[in-house]
Amino acid sequence: MRIGGAFQEWDELDFLAAGGMLMLAGGLVSLLVPRLRRIEILLPIGAGVAMMAVAGVGARHSDYGTISDKDDRAPIAPPQ
Repeated sequence: MRIGGAFQEWDELDFLAAGGMLMLAGGLVSLLVPRLRRIEILLPIGAGVAMMAVAGVGARHSDYGTISDKDDRAPIAPPQ
């Protein structure tokens, strides 16, 4: 999927975390409306928290941004 602009450097985990934040925030904001204060409001809040947790664990255990074996070259000696 080609994305430009501000989202060009985002990966799947970033979108998952942002979606989780939106779901959590939407669930918390809907608690302010008296008609929506039911037990079912916990579903989007829980889903948002779960999405952010999955994104956090995925980012923690991914090897994106780490030094690979290709970069294990001998350092260049300083000029003498």
